[in-house]
Amino acid sequence: MDGSSELLTEAIDYCGGDYYGGFLQQTFINKYYKNVSPNLPFVYHTSRCDPELAYHTTTKTEEELMLHVITALVHNGAFLLVDAINPDGSIVPEVYHGLMKRIYAKTGLYEKYVSGKFHHNAAIWFATHAKYNPNENCEDMMQKKIHPDLYLDGPVAAASIMRENNIPFEVIGTKNIDGETADVMILSHVAAIRDEEMDKIESYVNRGGNLYISGPVGHPRLQKLLGIEVTGRTEHQFTYMRPTEEGMAIFEGFGSLTPLTVPMAQMTAEITDPEGITVLATRVLPYTLTDTEDFAAIHSNPPGIYTDEPCVILKDTGKGKLLWSAAPIEMSRPYMSRQVFTRMLQSLIGEMVYTSQCTEICRSDWMGKGWQRLFCRHQRAGGISGSADARYLY
Repeated sequence: MDGSSELLTEAIDYCGGDYYGGFLQQTFINKYYKNVSPNLPFVYHTSRCDPELAYHTTTKTEEELMLHVITALVHNGAFLLVDAINPDGSIVPEVYHGLMKRIYAKTGLYEKYVSGKFHHNAAIWFATHAKYNPNENCEDMMQKKIHPDLYLDGPVAAASIMRENNIPFEVIGTKNIDGETADVMILSHVAAIRDEEMDKIESYVNRGGNLYISGPVGHPRLQKLLGIEVTGRTEHQFTYMRPTEEGMAIFEGFGSLTPLTVPMAQMTAEITDPEGITVLATRVLPYTLTDTEDFAAIHSNPPGIYTDEPCVILKDTGKGKLLWSAAPIEMSRPYMSRQVFTRMLQSLIGEMVYTSQCTEICRSDWMGKGWQRLFCRHQRAGGISGSADARYLY
């Protein structure tokens, strides 16, 4: 099920596929398809049934379908409606003669203006050949998960945080690395990097690009570039990150007694070349191992074993900067933790393509015509979503 990769684009005319995971999933895959498709438009498919075809008689609202169509369009993609046909061959005529006809009448006016070329500060590299969880190595095939895992959950979580924090981003494939000009490229839990891909990544860094890497370091040359050697993975499946003095600004809200919670294992590494390295956080482990009969608290695994082992480092190569996190903290659920990831990216990006004086989305609501407008009580400011202007998220 995880076998399809970017190599498929060598045998097709355009990218297309069925998706039922909502608007965050759509913006992620639309960006990826836009960048790797041999020709445009790509085609994004989803159903009129809400949330999927199993809900045979439940049609999405006009606003929802409008947002599906317009999101595909601004990425220079086409929208394909998947419908549920009754056993007697009948369909619901109003969907075509009314609902979709009204939507396409509006979106068709904008088709001549779209290019899909986005100004952006960050690029998520979706390494489709590395769609596996290295923690499952040596497990029986039938025991492996068949649903998306860290290799997809991490990149999509990164997209979610950037969308929330008004950081313009793209999702790229291997073929796009050569021409990538983003300030930072995100490698979220990329377990394996091929030699030719590492060549492209090194060229990107030598051009002044910056990298955010979380979890595995997928190539020995990337470890060398970071100045570390990965030694394994913690036995603890629940861990913490304690900010150093140098990391306090990025880990705002966390400290020695309140380290950042990481509800998963961390990769372990030793620093082999300290030149240009700043340790931003060190590892803290709970008193006891998870899922054993030993415990220190009834509801949690509080921090108890403080180490000097580096788990977040910043490496300055003189041309670009590399920030490595021993676990994909972009997958964190708490707001405070997600803001740590945001500050990590901002520290690598520098000047933003778009800025807003507003730092808080106070309330979101639906406007007509399928747009999502963000309402804010703060000072009116130019910029992207988050200001009092009508700005929109894709």
